[in-house]
Amino acid sequence: MGMKKIKSESGFTLVELLVALAIFGVVMSAVLQIFRVNYRNYALQEDVAGMQQNIRVGKMFLSRDVRMAGSGLMGQHFQFSVRTYPITFTNSEGSNGSDLVTIIYQDFDGGGCGSVTAPAIACDDLPPLSLKGTMPAKSAAVPVQEDFGVSPFSLWDGPCTCGTPPVVYGPPPSSPGNVRYKILITSPDGTRSDAVYITNVLKTGSDHKLINNAAGVPGNLSAQCGSASDCNKAMNQYPAGSTISFFSETALLKVVYKLTNGVLMRSNQPTTATEIFNPIAENIEDLQFAFGLDTNADGNVDTWINNTSMDNLTDTTTQTRLDQIRLVRINLLAQTQSIHPTVTGKTFTIEDNNSGAVDQRMRKLLTTTIKVRNMSS
Repeated sequence: MGMKKIKSESGFTLVELLVALAIFGVVMSAVLQIFRVNYRNYALQEDVAGMQQNIRVGKMFLSRDVRMAGSGLMGQHFQFSVRTYPITFTNSEGSNGSDLVTIIYQDFDGGGCGSVTAPAIACDDLPPLSLKGTMPAKSAAVPVQEDFGVSPFSLWDGPCTCGTPPVVYGPPPSSPGNVRYKILITSPDGTRSDAVYITNVLKTGSDHKLINNAAGVPGNLSAQCGSASDCNKAMNQYPAGSTISFFSETALLKVVYKLTNGVLMRSNQPTTATEIFNPIAENIEDLQFAFGLDTNADGNVDTWINNTSMDNLTDTTTQTRLDQIRLVRINLLAQTQSIHPTVTGKTFTIEDNNSGAVDQRMRKLLTTTIKVRNMSS
């Protein structure tokens, strides 16, 4: 019997395996490096997109509210002889030396009395009145040209409803349980207005008057006015032809912006209500304001202020500056939420706030200048 021939079987040697593994490792390392670079770029772009969205939202809210500053205040607006200023400013009040700004304007959308069920009357349906003659000094009787015995002016002689939940307003003594009327009196040229209480409606023949008597108003009026004579004094400054209308506590909106731990916060409540802040935009690093003043009344801004608070309303310098505001410059600085190894950056120097240490976050600064038309003379 002949012997069988054994077939030759070839394979990889150890050296060949090691070489193959080495090549595979180099290739995979390159692939992983490309993947890591692409992932980092993707993560950075996603973070930047979020940052840009945050800063756009913040700028939208801020720009809209600053433009509205003073709207509906009719020039110089007062409550119980206390001046209401459309914009006040506190420097370096928030996080990281950021600024705080307060804006006041009439809430045209939410300031109405709302719908009521008959036979109730909505207070904002009360027709406007006009001052019959210039009032003598310290007089509490306000003569009007209209006849309270004739519709629709007779609505002033009864209760009305305003707000949610509804509040019933009415002149005593016919409705002693009701809240007293609060009215807005505005000069004929619209340059000045005052919010004051009316405590009664008086009809004597053809002599029809509103009564502004602090003695008939709850105790909190004394704290707001200082004295009964101060409450009455506001009405005595208005000439014949001035307009009188119902004033709702919710008519004036106070909007406050501040930065808290990287979150832009906004409160929008009636001026009489407690501030309630809600987040507007995250990852905001700085909020800075500057105010362009027209100090010589020539219609042009000649001075900018960015490092001095304008919130002390008893200070005459502050009062003058607030009346001179014509432009507001808003600076909003956003940063990425995460750090990124490929980024080298630091916070910016904005207005009076200095830059910080270098870190690994991308930043974007939006600066916009708003003309506050409702505050222009």
